[in-house]
Amino acid sequence: MLITDGAVDTYDTIFAKYNWPDRKVRIFTYLIGREAAFADNLKWMACANKGFFTQISTLADVQENVMEYLHVLSRPKVIDQEHDVVWTEAYIDSTRSKGILLGVVGTDVPVKELLKTIPKYKLGIHGYAFAITNNGYILTHPELRLLYEEGKKRRKPNYSSVDLSEVEWEDRDDVLRNAMVNRKTGKFSMEVKKTVDKGVHFSQTFLLLNLKQTTVKN
Repeated sequence: MLITDGAVDTYDTIFAKYNWPDRKVRIFTYLIGREAAFADNLKWMACANKGFFTQISTLADVQENVMEYLHVLSRPKVIDQEHDVVWTEAYIDSTRSKGILLGVVGTDVPVKELLKTIPKYKLGIHGYAFAITNNGYILTHPELRLLYEEGKKRRKPNYSSVDLSEVEWEDRDDVLRNAMVNRKTGKFSMEVKKTVDKGVHFSQTFLLLNLKQTTVKN
């Protein structure tokens, strides 16, 4: 390696005497500083001796350019398809029957896309589908009023924390809500109230189903 701030000559006579024609020694030249007046001479030395020329203008260029010679030294091995033996420290490569969690991948699914999967033809005329979060808050429900007024974009401040018990009025103590929060499945019938001119009792059948491995974001 030749590290210098300038070269006034190519010194071809020295190379011809000691390195040519076999060129068994590669010459890598490094020009230090911003001055480029001697760059041609140093570049000729490197190219004539199967080396590489690099100019390092500032300290920031050192880390980026100082290892460029490795690319040149590796060319013969790549051409000959030779592979160096690399010795590593001892390690154990064992097989396991249990999996290892490498990461978690999730994707956002709009509520309207979930609603498209509802088999409305099975629900009947007065049937409807709704969903709640793990905490019992309504995710989607026909009676959920998100906006202050229809057609307006202003949402109520607590639109994302409306409990199921505020919409499905049960005669008994939160049987439906507790069953859904506890992730029970199946179906059952119970008495509920509907908001009309007067509180009227209805008998409805509820079918419970879990959405596994999902996370709700508001």
